Amino acid sequence: MKYRITKDEKGFRALVGKQSRFGVEFRFIEEDESTNLYRCVRYFKTKDDAIEACKAHHKKMEYDKLPKVVDEFEL
Repeated sequence: MKYRITKDEKGFRALVGKQSRFGVEFRFIEEDESTNLYRCVRYFKTKDDAIEACKAHHKKMEYDKLPKVVDEFEL
């Protein structure tokens, strides 16, 4: 999984990148966790807080248990 941290005047945001047919698409981690239409917006005070949120999200969604790509090739 790829993660990205952005910053604006309200604070830091954490995004998760998922592979799609158009490449890697980033969305906010709260959108990835949510199954309902209401999405809360999370801002973090520091970059380290946002990084810790990414690590917690990675474990919560069990992305750390996905199979790892060892090699890709064509015959």
